[in-house]
Amino acid sequence: VILYSFCTFTKSNPSEKALYETLKSIQADINANVSTFCYGTKNSRTKQEYQSGTWKQYLRNLNVLVYPFCLTTNELGNRLGNYFTEIACAEASGLHFIAVHKAWDLVGSFTGNYTNERVDKQKLAFLNALPDIIVHKNPLDRAQADNKIKSECKCTRYCWGEASAPWVNRTSSIKQYLRVALKAYNDTIEATEQTHVSPDVDVTNAKPGTFLPIIPDVALQYRCGDNIAFSYHYGILPFTAFPSRIPAHSKYIYVLSDHPTRAIHSPYSGRCQTILQSLFEYLTQHFPQAIVVVKRGGDLFLDQVRLAFSNTTICSASSYCFWPALANDGISHFPVSSLIAGADTLALAPDFGPKFHWIEKPEIISNMKHYRPWTAVLEVLTGKKPVP
Repeated sequence: VILYSFCTFTKSNPSEKALYETLKSIQADINANVSTFCYGTKNSRTKQEYQSGTWKQYLRNLNVLVYPFCLTTNELGNRLGNYFTEIACAEASGLHFIAVHKAWDLVGSFTGNYTNERVDKQKLAFLNALPDIIVHKNPLDRAQADNKIKSECKCTRYCWGEASAPWVNRTSSIKQYLRVALKAYNDTIEATEQTHVSPDVDVTNAKPGTFLPIIPDVALQYRCGDNIAFSYHYGILPFTAFPSRIPAHSKYIYVLSDHPTRAIHSPYSGRCQTILQSLFEYLTQHFPQAIVVVKRGGDLFLDQVRLAFSNTTICSASSYCFWPALANDGISHFPVSSLIAGADTLALAPDFGPKFHWIEKPEIISNMKHYRPWTAVLEVLTGKKPVP
């Protein structure tokens, strides 16, 4: 089944609309005549296939970047990063963009016991709202586009970590596309729906029967599990980063973390419950007026809605949180990390606008070997002791 989604063109411009219809027809031809394929976690061949003329017989003399839109939702941040990289490459190279062969695995995007029949429909509302056809406003001729794609689109894998990747200078487009998609999901939520708290893994200071809104004032992503000792790109933020970044008047503070079953292979995953319980106690102590919820697992798409539409968003070093933080119209905070655009230091960190703030201090803790016993890290996280 081919699912056509949001496209971008100026409705008042008949030539753009006609071009969109042509691109839509090209998309249908490729979907009908070429077997489904994916790049997955391997290097993208989108640029190579454009340069070699793989799709020439279908493109009707148009210069088009063709991308197989495969998406494994248990790695939602990385897969969205692949998609935005391809869109930015097309935009930078003066090419129209078509996404083909949509292969969306929704199974891995939900963890926990609470489910309902509407969840997949909500996710599809998000995915179908991402643009699969983009008409370039100022397309280049073949020779110009060849030169541009060669110079602009050098990265073919994990490009959110590359400072020279074309997406870095095209975040306004990415924000627009992602906000439309997240709003499509958000529009499926009834006004009477609330945040569900799973008593087996979640923690809250809310009294029983308290209505918990879907979107909090503050969405704090605290990725634990595989963020501990995974690599120097990752780590966990000391809790002392939060009091100065969470508005004092905040009524609802949601900590969004991974389910205990995620990254269960990691030798450090079992420590997350203790760390998150300590974070819960820290936040309730520093914000006694607030309702604090530590939410572990659930729908990854819904957490992206929370991160994009809360008044304040605070991220771990994670591509999953970066994209909705970029799309947020409120205030976003993200730790300095080479994970995003090579931002090892504040001096290397790109300017993503006045509402996107890099967290330089305190630094993320990525090496747990300094702490013996391991629970000694809690004193550093809470500020009782300095980082060794």
